[in-house]
Amino acid sequence: MGDRVSINFTEDLDFMLADAGGALATCGGVNAFGILQVADEALLAEETGVYGAKWTLTVRTGALPGLAQDAALTVGGTAYQVRGHMRTRDGGLTVVLLADGA
Repeated sequence: MGDRVSINFTEDLDFMLADAGGALATCGGVNAFGILQVADEALLAEETGVYGAKWTLTVRTGALPGLAQDAALTVGGTAYQVRGHMRTRDGGLTVVLLADGA
């Protein structure tokens, strides 16, 4: 058999997030790269037709150990507040729900 290649999944995720244009995020003094996204979200759309922006940050699970409801978080120098967070299906990534922190 040939030589086995050792793969460090954690380092691979960190590299992929940074390489994919990830922004530097800081929470509780800890830095990590993540992908910041914004999408329109229906807010009582059927009743009022109101839509709003939904900000999310995708990071490697465990990269920002200070994540908690209402924690302060900066992404690319912009302040946000953590509304919540949830792991993706395989658990390797966490999606952080953000609110304007100003």
